[in-house]
Amino acid sequence: MSDLHARHPLEPPSVPPPETPDYPEQDAGEGYPAPEIPEEQKHTSAWLWVGVILAVLVLAIFWVRDVFLIIRNVEVQGVRQRPWQEVAIAAGFDKPVNYFGLNEDRIREGINSNRYYTYLGMDKNFPNSVTLRVRERIPVAYLHYIGVGYLLGDDGLVLEQTRELEQTQGYASITGMQIRDIRVGAVPTGTRPQQLTSALSVLRELAMQGYLENIQDVDVTEPTNILLITRDGYAVHIGDDEQLRAKIGTVRAVIEDLKRRGFSGGVIEATMPGEATYRPETQ
Repeated sequence: MSDLHARHPLEPPSVPPPETPDYPEQDAGEGYPAPEIPEEQKHTSAWLWVGVILAVLVLAIFWVRDVFLIIRNVEVQGVRQRPWQEVAIAAGFDKPVNYFGLNEDRIREGINSNRYYTYLGMDKNFPNSVTLRVRERIPVAYLHYIGVGYLLGDDGLVLEQTRELEQTQGYASITGMQIRDIRVGAVPTGTRPQQLTSALSVLRELAMQGYLENIQDVDVTEPTNILLITRDGYAVHIGDDEQLRAKIGTVRAVIEDLKRRGFSGGVIEATMPGEATYRPETQ
C-alpha cells in the first residue's frame, strides 16, 4: 500500500541553455564602433557649413557697412544765428554716408556753396560721428545800388539781393561808397577800396558790442571821417577806423547819458578814444 501511495516529485523536462552570440572581444569602456559615413556625405556636410559661415560673414559685412559705420552724429561748430542743419545738409549728411566714404573735398565744396558759410575743417570720430567746423557770415548791412538792395555779410560778401526795400529795414545801410561792380556771391568793388574796408571794420565792431541794431547809416564818403546815424537821431563822427573799440564804447556811454538827461538827437564828436563832445540839434 505504501508503494501505491508514494508520490515522486515531477522534474521539468531537460531544456538546453540558449546559445550566447559570439561578440568580438572589446576592452572595458569601449562602445560599439559607429557606422561609417560615406565620403560623399562628408563632403556635402563640409560644404554646407562653409556656406553657412560665408553667409554669416556676408551679413556681418553688410551690417557693419550699412548700419554700424553710417554717420549718425553730426556736430557743427561755428554757427551763431542760422540753423546748424543747413551746414549738415550742405555737407551731404541728409543722405546715408559711410564713415570710410567721407570725402573732405566734397564736403568742403558743399558747405562753401552756401554763401552764409565758409568751411574750416572736419574731425572724424570712429565709428559714426563727425564734427564740422565752419565760419558763419553774419549779415551786417545793405548796400543800395541802382534800385537794388544788396545784403552784405561781415566779410563783405554779398549774400542776397532784393528790390523790395522793406526787406532792408532792420539793417544798417552803407552810404557814400563809390561802387564799380556788385553781384551776389562776390565782394563789391569800388573806386576807393578803403571805403568798404572802413565800413566793414565799423560794422563788425558795432556787432561785437551789440550796438549794430541801433545804427541806421554808416557813411563812408570820407573814410577818415566816418559818420554814423543812429536810429534815435544822433549824428556821430568817429574819424577813421582806428581804435574803434574805444571810440564806439565811448559813443554808447555818451548816448545812454544823454537819454537819461532827456536829450534826443544832436551831434556827437568822438574822433578820439575816450573823449566826446555833444551839441544839440538847435545849435
